Amino acid sequence: MGPLTGRLRKAVVSMPGGCVIGDRPVDLHLKGLEYLGAKVQMDGGNIHIEAKKPLKGCTMNLLGKFGSTVLGTDNVLMAAVLTKGTTIIEGAAAEPEVEDLANFLIKMGAKIEGAGTTRIVVEGVKELHGAEHTVIPDRIEAGTFLVAGAIFGDGVMVKRVVPAHLKNVTDTLLASGYEVTSTKDSVTIMPGSGAPKGFHLTTRVYPGFPTDMQAQFCALACLIPGLSSIKETIFPQRFMHVSELKRMAPTSSSMATPPASRASKPSVVPQSWPVICAPPPPSCWPASPPKAPLRSTASITLIVAMSTWMKS
Repeated sequence: MGPLTGRLRKAVVSMPGGCVIGDRPVDLHLKGLEYLGAKVQMDGGNIHIEAKKPLKGCTMNLLGKFGSTVLGTDNVLMAAVLTKGTTIIEGAAAEPEVEDLANFLIKMGAKIEGAGTTRIVVEGVKELHGAEHTVIPDRIEAGTFLVAGAIFGDGVMVKRVVPAHLKNVTDTLLASGYEVTSTKDSVTIMPGSGAPKGFHLTTRVYPGFPTDMQAQFCALACLIPGLSSIKETIFPQRFMHVSELKRMAPTSSSMATPPASRASKPSVVPQSWPVICAPPPPSCWPASPPKAPLRSTASITLIVAMSTWMKS
């Protein structure tokens, strides 16, 4: 939406799909583009955005009830770089991915200050030009490998990462009793001197604990002694993997405190394999099956791999 609106002053896009993790509103995306002067209309499952006149810079606040919006900030940022005047985004997302996008746009000729903070200032330019850019490492993928290293117990080194982007993940692993060390571009996790222990975490916008690592830590919680608790504040319905994890170990238990928290007790290696699935049950499907939640699939895969390894 952002690039098309900024460059052509017109866009027609479908409502977002993706992983089944609960409501995925785009109200803040549209609010930001409306601040710049675009008009938004809904037509069935499509969003029609059009600006009869050139967009104008302004001051806006993109903070929502669940915090800031990463892609909403990205959309406004990409529209604002070609918008006349100065655009100030208050309540902007501070995630590394937003800062990386801003750095790329700056290389292309954009004038942006404050990326990586909650206040971004954009001075519009007439045009952008080509540039070379290396995208930052995927911190969620790196975090998933670190959790795999914790689950399998022998340790793992993940290279070509930015350790600062993984701080809340590594802090939680440290609190659980694992040994975590880092260099300029690598993070290593090893078993600690004692047995691992339960942890307590709450998902937050960056620099808080990432919602995209919640499912993987659910898997870890099932395999370490003690009580662990996980509270989800970004996507409160993002616990579809819990029922599947419970089916793999009937002796485990899970408690829920509405609307957005879970506490898991340690489970055991399944003695027999149930049929499990990452998407919701077929009875909940619309005309076509939904896309399996990516992180939920990762958590189930980690448990299956660990169970297979222990039996071999």
